[in-house]
Amino acid sequence: MTDTLIFCGQGYSNSLFVSLGLAMASKLQGADVAVFFSQGAMVAFAEERFEPAPLLSPYAEAMAEEMKKLGFSADPVEMLKMAKGAGVTIYGCGTSARSFGIADRLPPEMELLEMGDPHSPLMEAKKVITIAL
Repeated sequence: MTDTLIFCGQGYSNSLFVSLGLAMASKLQGADVAVFFSQGAMVAFAEERFEPAPLLSPYAEAMAEEMKKLGFSADPVEMLKMAKGAGVTIYGCGTSARSFGIADRLPPEMELLEMGDPHSPLMEAKKVITIAL
């Protein structure tokens, strides 16, 4: 059973970084953690188009430098691989993938799940954190 599920629906690079960074930090503390990506986040990965939220655009370079200082990649695909390698479970919304026709373009680290499945790890998480940046 997943202790903590981090839900990220936004495709902004800062949302992806926060989701994956928080997941890796939680994993280092011993938590069983997973990240669930939906809609915009999945499109960003499928198209490999990563842009910060408009409000944060002027700070994009500073964010990338800080990520590097913390030992993270400023590339969301590389960060996804780092998280998976650290033992973070990565899920994507199967419904979104089908609806948008992007399932075959998603990173192999992402396992697609159906949100309506009552036995899904999504329904069994003890704690859910939504990243809304």
